[in-house]
This record gives sequence, structure tokens and C-alpha cells, in this order.
Amino acid sequence: MPDLFWAEIANIFWKAARQGRWSRSTGESAVRAVRERKIPTVPTITLLDDAFSIATTFDRTIYDSLYVALAIASKTYLVTADERLANTLAAHLPVKWLG
Repeated sequence: MPDLFWAEIANIFWKAARQGRWSRSTGESAVRAVRERKIPTVPTITLLDDAFSIATTFDRTIYDSLYVALAIASKTYLVTADERLANTLAAHLPVKWLG
């Protein structure tokens, strides 16, 4: 995972608390729980050049393109639930739709 993952997952938990779907306490517990899993991440700075190229070539966000750049660097596929992302990139890059 790009280290951007940590901010993205924490933002999901924050949003759930903000919208009243979770309590603040539940969100804080979720942040701690995911951090304790020690999911290995890769610094986004090492992926930035490739991500920028992908983003500008395919009109995708840098955020999405960081995950794609990591898949390329890792010689693996990015499996995503984002059907639009998969439809845009699957013919050109190692991206597969989860659905």
C-alpha cells in the first residue's frame, strides 16, 4: 500500500463519525486497530513520478494513480471496487475490477 493509505482509512473513519454512523470513540478505536495491524506501506514519494504520468495520461487522480504505480512497481495487479477506474485503465495497466 502507498503510505497514503493511512490518511485515507483514517478519513473514512472520521467521515463515519462525522455523519453519525459511528461514535467518535468507535472511530478512534478503529484507527488504533488498523494501525496495530502494521500493514506494510511504501512511501508515496517513491511512486510520485510514475503516478503523475499515469494521472496525466489517463485523466485519473494522483490518489488512484499512486495505487496503480505501486501495482506496476510490484509486478502485480491493483484489484479495485472502483468500476470506473478499472474500465479506464484495465486495457492499459495491471488493474482489475473486483466485481
